[in-house]
Amino acid sequence: MIEHKSVFGAFCAAAEKWPERPFLNVLPETAKVYGIKSGETSYAEALAQARDAQERYCAAGLQAGDRVLVLLENRPAFFLHWLALNALGVVIVPINPDLQSSELEYIGRHAEPVLAISTPERKADMEQAARDSGQGFACVTLADTLPVLRVSDTASYSAAQDDPAAMLYTSGTTGSPKGCVLANRYFLEAGHWYANAGGTCTLTDDASG
Repeated sequence: MIEHKSVFGAFCAAAEKWPERPFLNVLPETAKVYGIKSGETSYAEALAQARDAQERYCAAGLQAGDRVLVLLENRPAFFLHWLALNALGVVIVPINPDLQSSELEYIGRHAEPVLAISTPERKADMEQAARDSGQGFACVTLADTLPVLRVSDTASYSAAQDDPAAMLYTSGTTGSPKGCVLANRYFLEAGHWYANAGGTCTLTDDASG
């Protein structure tokens, strides 16, 4: 039985149990490709960064049910900002970096996002999609100041397993991409399966195991 209500809730429980253990490890070759620092980020450090981002998104007026396009490739920031958005009940729409302008326009129109977060190299493409889709959503990079989308709602979000957590799009090779909405429960069940798969994938509480 899955006890947690959201992806962020499960992460917080892990961070409380193993604050000093590594959550992410960026290898030197990966760091070179993305132009970021290599090395480990502990659960405690990751939680602090996710909380900081959560506060900024909340101050910008993001609310549960909002959809945000995220084009950050496979950078560590993707996971940290997903946690931050999940903490608010915001649905992320991961964007494949290989998508072209027409595909970005379609997803921008279909997903009806309020915000897009991208790498600096793709910000202009996302802004074009915002215009062409008619949605006019704001586009920022991680270095930009977040726009105020609406007055911040002080009411705290109460997570539920059936709340949507992500909206994934198919490749669209046989037609327009299809949006698949995945709830917190989907990711929690997937994590539970991997944690209990055994064999080569065996996970233990023992840091030396």
